[in-house]
Amino acid sequence: MRIVVATVALLSMSLCIPGADLSGRDETGPIRLTQVIKDGTLRISAKNISRQPILAYVIAMENGAQAETHHDFFTGRDVFAPGKKVELVFAISSTAGAPRVFVDYVRLADNSNWGNRITDDGKDVSASFQK
Repeated sequence: MRIVVATVALLSMSLCIPGADLSGRDETGPIRLTQVIKDGTLRISAKNISRQPILAYVIAMENGAQAETHHDFFTGRDVFAPGKKVELVFAISSTAGAPRVFVDYVRLADNSNWGNRITDDGKDVSASFQK
């Protein structure tokens, strides 16, 4: 019985319960995501946990049939420095379950990148550095 309770607790944490850590499938990624759902909005805090500035990122949110992405580029003094947080807000449908939020793409200051680039936005942002 204890194993069942522990399994349910672990699954509920991994299914994006409000306030859960949503850093994606790979815990070694450069951005840590946390979320809070309140009054039909999903508030996401994205923290740069890498040792270098981030030049660009794409964060995706899937909630049933609803799918959205947010991306940003940083240059000069306006960098997404290590330890810095970025706050995002998405309007969500209350009829769907807990949304799936993940980091789709990150470009770091050393020109390395991270992520699976599954969204069109992730592919486009990645391709913009190839030009």
